[in-house]
Amino acid sequence: MLIRTGRCVPDDLVNRKSYIGIVDAVLCGEGNGPKIPDPKKLGYIIQGSNPAAIDSVCAGVMGFDYKKIPSIINSFSIRHYKITNFSVKDIDVRIEDSEFKLENIPRIVYYSFVSNKGWIGNIER
Repeated sequence: MLIRTGRCVPDDLVNRKSYIGIVDAVLCGEGNGPKIPDPKKLGYIIQGSNPAAIDSVCAGVMGFDYKKIPSIINSFSIRHYKITNFSVKDIDVRIEDSEFKLENIPRIVYYSFVSNKGWIGNIER
């Protein structure tokens, strides 16, 4: 969305400023976060050019099914004030010198995070 004169107007994502997101996933938290999480070492730095894509990859790496997390999956179907101009199937993930589609990331990359107690049993793969 573009903001002009204090109001939102739809755009076609062409005029949007460039975006880069960097996730420090070297030491993460699981369980009763965000206030008192249990530490979990992951050792990753995750970078991307779209917040919905980054969240999808992070959820997958944590062992969660992004399709079961409404704020992630719904971000791909917003019609006005779009966040993305692509589908989840278009997400490419680069790990070292290899590139994969989100659904084909090697299982060795995945971890089993414990979700917050309100989400247990609802978002796991």
